[in-house]
Parts: sequence; structure tokens; C-alpha cells
Amino acid sequence: MIHFVYPYDTARIAAPWSIGNHVAAELRARGHEVKQYDWEDEWSIIPGLGDILLGHPHPEPGHVWENSAKASGWDRIVALSPLPVAADARAASARHVAAADHWLLLAGPRWQHLVDEYPRATRLDMAIDPAEFPPLDIPDTRPTRRFITIGCTLPVKNPWLMADLSLRLPYHFSHIGPGRVGGRVVDVGNGQLATPEAREHLAAHDFLIMTSTEDANPTTVLEALCWGLIPICTAGCGWDFPLMLPYDADHAALVLSYIASMDSHWLRAQRAIGRRLALEYSWTRFVDVVEAACLG
Repeated sequence: MIHFVYPYDTARIAAPWSIGNHVAAELRARGHEVKQYDWEDEWSIIPGLGDILLGHPHPEPGHVWENSAKASGWDRIVALSPLPVAADARAASARHVAAADHWLLLAGPRWQHLVDEYPRATRLDMAIDPAEFPPLDIPDTRPTRRFITIGCTLPVKNPWLMADLSLRLPYHFSHIGPGRVGGRVVDVGNGQLATPEAREHLAAHDFLIMTSTEDANPTTVLEALCWGLIPICTAGCGWDFPLMLPYDADHAALVLSYIASMDSHWLRAQRAIGRRLALEYSWTRFVDVVEAACLG
């Protein structure tokens, strides 16, 4: 039995629920018996013969993964969570490192050096099911290019760069998610991105901008590839796709101006490349790594 601790809800396709949903379904399809728990649960699981504990440690004590990891009798204990990028968060995770036989850290390739600091750890890219994020109806031509950012406005997301760029450049900038970005960025609120209204709004843009400084592996980048939005990311997003954005606002403005000047043929080519790239980040590939860690 694999006891799997992760947020899950089959009505939701976004991370982190997508991880709980897809990993459990794929493991069951491979013949494993899986019992699921939400990471906020406060159970203490008593392991049976051959049982495996897999899942997301909670940053606060008293929750199911860390409660259960204290029990003896597990065949294997595997942690699965986003990489804590900030130094203080990595330090706080030390108590979980000792409890796990292996740690699967969700992190973009640019964070490999931080993953290497953990003993018995493997870097794991996020995954996506393109069928859950069908292409948007994005026009090839419009009077001016449009940029959108998706997510919260916590400091690690570095919203100030987006706000600064919106004041420097004559393009339309908008934001979906909790909080306000500032500058000329239009905040449109927070909600399910699969609704017709959200998809219509997303389709009014050409590029996704992610300006984070300490973001492990934002799944929004993979979602954008499926939709046909072209992602432009800072190095702090962890991804290493070709369109990278510098942190310096002067240089970043030059980069966006250059990209915005590209013609419709270039945009169509980038969208096609992006959709093919998204196919590489399959849940089959993801669960291959999870299964191998569980079986030791």
C-alpha cells in the first residue's frame, strides 16, 4: 500500500491538486494500491507490512506526513514537494530530510545546484496534461502585443518588475491572481482559469511574463505552452526556456520591445514549439520518477 499525502480534488486541474490527482491515478493504473490524504489532515498512519509513505511534508508540525514518518515499520518513506528555494525555508526543511529515505524536489533545472545540497534527493520537473489546457483562440495579428502574468503577488514573485515595465512600455499588461501588481498593470481578479470567461481573457494576450526571484517550478509556464501563450521568464522561475527576462528593468524593457516587434510567423512558430515542448512534461514521465523512488 502506498499512503499518498498531497492536496487532491478531481474537480481542479491546477497545481497542487493536479499532482495529487494524477500521481494517484497513474500509480493505481500501474497496479499499486494507493490511499490518499490531504496534507492538511492530522492523522497518524500506522504502517502495515510493506507499506510506503509518500507525499508532502507540512511546514507546521502536527500534520499527517510528519506525524506518520515518526512511526517505525515503513518499507520506505519518500517526500515529494516543491524545492524550498529561500535559504530560511531550506533550513526549516532539515527536520523532514532526516525522516525521508528519499526526497523528490519539484524544481526547474536552474535550481539543480540547490537540489544538490540535499542528501538522497532528486530534482523533478512539474508535469502537465495538455488535454486539460486546450489551445486558446489567439489571433495572429493585433494592433499591439499584450502581456499577462498569472499568480499571487508575494515578494518571491517580484511583481515590482512587471509594474515597472508597464510604466516604461506602451503595451497592455494584465494580471490574473490574488493581490495587485501596480503600475499600469490591470488586475482582473482571481478565479478558475478553465472557465470560458478566463480563457477569453487569456486569449487576448500573446505572452506570459513570470518575474519571480525564488520560484521553484511554476506550472503556469507549462499551462501557457499548452494554451499557446509564449512564456518569458526570469531565471528565478527555475525554467531554462529560450526567452529569458533580465531583472534589470532597463534591459528587460529592451528585451520585451524586441520580442514584441516579432512578426506573426515568428509567433506561430514559437507557439508550435511550445505545444510540442509541453508534451515532454507528461505525467507518465513524472510518475516514472516517483515510482522508482518508492520502490527504492
